[in-house]
Amino acid sequence: MSSGGSNRSQVFDLLAGLRQDVEDSELAPDIKSSLLEELGAYERSFEEYSQRVLAQEDIQGGKGPFRQAAHRIEAILLAHYIPDMEPNILQLRRREKDYLLRHDKQYVEMALREWQRITEQVEGSDISQEDKSRLTDLLEQYRRDFLALVEQNDRIDQLANEMREAVDQIAPVVKSQVEAADRLEAEMTAKIELTSSANARTMFWIVL
Repeated sequence: MSSGGSNRSQVFDLLAGLRQDVEDSELAPDIKSSLLEELGAYERSFEEYSQRVLAQEDIQGGKGPFRQAAHRIEAILLAHYIPDMEPNILQLRRREKDYLLRHDKQYVEMALREWQRITEQVEGSDISQEDKSRLTDLLEQYRRDFLALVEQNDRIDQLANEMREAVDQIAPVVKSQVEAADRLEAEMTAKIELTSSANARTMFWIVL
């Protein structure tokens, strides 16, 4: 197979893989349909172009109609894609997990900074206003839920501290009461033993 034929096969293999990726993705049905339509247009125009190249016909500087289809595909992807969104979300989740594992407030501030960066990234992207609004709402909901968790942990810590303080105050009182009870028990035991001893002597003299 010639080099041109080999390159042509590679392009069609890439197109088949991209089409499968689109079909398997979780994109909205209308976006999938648009992408698949443009991929079909790209494939048809590239097929015509490659036939002309193999036939050594004039290819008009190598700028076939498939180039316009590629630009349209790129525009669709850019309209529904935010660069670096995934690593930034992963970094946000990492800060959240750091806080949960270490219970250190510095990670709360780090998470909020990541949240702010992602929010600004969404607002400055080329996605539709509807998608921006949806993502912004989800991000705000995440922030509220995360801060509610932090507040709950703070409250738990506060209650734990109050319990420790109460225990510290109660412990001496309980200890004092236990010691008083021990003394009373010792006194009662001594009295019983003394009384028992006296009764025993009395009974002995009576018997005699």
